[in-house]
Amino acid sequence: MTEASDLDLAIKEREANTRPKEASFYKKELNDWVVALKLFKEEIDAYDKVEQEKKGAHNNIKYRTGHAREWFNNMSASQLKQVQDVKEKWNKEGAPGESQAT
Repeated sequence: MTEASDLDLAIKEREANTRPKEASFYKKELNDWVVALKLFKEEIDAYDKVEQEKKGAHNNIKYRTGHAREWFNNMSASQLKQVQDVKEKWNKEGAPGESQAT
C-alpha cells in the first residue's frame, strides 16, 4: 500500500470507530465543533492533560473546555478537512442503521 492509501484507511477507521450510535446525536445538524470533539477525543484529552500539567491543575474541569477550544482553533488543515468531510457524511446519513427505529 502507498502512504496515501494507508492514511485514507486510517481516516476511514477513525470515522467508523468514533461514529456515535445513538440516534439522538443526529437530531440537530452537526457542526465542526461537535464532530471534532468526537473524532479527535484522544488528541484533545492529551492536549488538555499537558496544559493542565503546565498549570499544576489536574482533572480540573474548569480548564477542559478552554483547552479543547484552543486545540480546535489550532487544528491542522488536514484535521479540519477530516472534520468537515465527516460532518457532511454524518449529517447526510444520520444515525447508523442499527440505531434507527424500524
